[in-house]
Amino acid sequence: MNQQKSNLTREDEARVEMARTTVSPVCGAWLISLFITALLAVFVIQYADDLTQYFQGARPDAVPEFVRIKPLWITPGRAFQTSEGSPWARLTAANRALLGEMKRYETRLEETSWLARRVLPQAQYVFTRWFRIGNEKVYCGRKGELFYRPDVDFTAGRGFLDPGQLRSRRLSSPDRGIPVQPDPLAAIRDFDRELKAMGIRLIVMPVPAKPARQPARLYKHYSDKLPPPLNPSYRVLVSTLQADGIEVFDCLETLSKHKKSVYLKQDTHWLPSGAMLAAEALARRIRAMGLLPEQPPAGYTRREVDVANRGDIAALLRLPEEAGLYDPQWVELFQVISPDKKLWMRSERSDVLLLGDSFANIYSLPSMNWGVSAGLAEQLSYYLQRPVDRITFNDNGAYATRLELARRQTAGMHPLEGKRVVIWEFAARELAQGDWKKIPLKPEEARPPSALTE
Repeated sequence: MNQQKSNLTREDEARVEMARTTVSPVCGAWLISLFITALLAVFVIQYADDLTQYFQGARPDAVPEFVRIKPLWITPGRAFQTSEGSPWARLTAANRALLGEMKRYETRLEETSWLARRVLPQAQYVFTRWFRIGNEKVYCGRKGELFYRPDVDFTAGRGFLDPGQLRSRRLSSPDRGIPVQPDPLAAIRDFDRELKAMGIRLIVMPVPAKPARQPARLYKHYSDKLPPPLNPSYRVLVSTLQADGIEVFDCLETLSKHKKSVYLKQDTHWLPSGAMLAAEALARRIRAMGLLPEQPPAGYTRREVDVANRGDIAALLRLPEEAGLYDPQWVELFQVISPDKKLWMRSERSDVLLLGDSFANIYSLPSMNWGVSAGLAEQLSYYLQRPVDRITFNDNGAYATRLELARRQTAGMHPLEGKRVVIWEFAARELAQGDWKKIPLKPEEARPPSALTE
């Protein structure tokens, strides 16, 4: 018997031992009852919370949130009926729509869950306070720094131009139900070609991810003397675009020359000093290229204003309001004042257009709670001493501003009339995570540039 047992592998021995395990009927019934009770308790507690909110007037009805599944079959059905092409193509569109609705349904359940609202914040406080552990969107760095996980994934991840990575992203199914276009080179080249047909020069401006500029604040053993960590495809993209004659303003080089921190501690975005450094260097580049006609200084001035706010990454931790782990950070803004002594305003008649995302909106958009009239467009206007036009959206820097530009162009609003320079700013993580679809601008609707001043 001992000889036979010695010939058994460890897996076989484990199977033998499990086969000998016995559970009494009473113990089995008790375990099954406990398991079922734990499952049902979640639904009971959640519905009790839904009823409480209903009687308090916070909900329109007493219908449990987890039974609101009507869109799960309505939206895919509409997608199948309205889609064009073969039956297989229509079925694929319906499947993408179903996946999108399922994800939205799950997100809605998470946001309204009693456990998520009452238990998770307390658990997150323990993990963050004592173990320096974030969540699925946040990494806790050193000295109170917080990092956005997509930024870290972009910096340390696989090259976004790697053929395998491009193929993998093409096969993904986004919520919009439209296949992703993962290659930024194709979109940038197409956009540059259309603008050149109108006599307009494009300047591409990817803003570096926070981990690329401040790796020592995230990685304990990273030396400041080492080169910044970059996605393997980043330098390839820059050199390829430059070889194609497309101007790239790599502000990582500019920000890296500044020894002090240029990013907010608990936010994805740069400090006001970072925005000013980038704007000043960009203005010098535009002047050196001779893209704009000479004109007298417009008379823009600046004034100092102090603003305090909690960062967007700290908000993603969803800590209890009374936690007090991350206090608001005070920053000094330099608001740009127009020649008429009012806060800066964009000018549609400018020959410079800025397309930007939240890096352009911070210190400009009131809803971001970081002050106004001190963002990237305003600082660029100050350093150029001329008006600047802008189209900015917080998200989807890979396509949102181009889509809005094309919409205005198609509507006959002529947003490119008189423009000589278009600056396309976007967060560098969009290169690996954005949708770089081509968006026609219909250049025949644009008028040739002219030297317009206000």
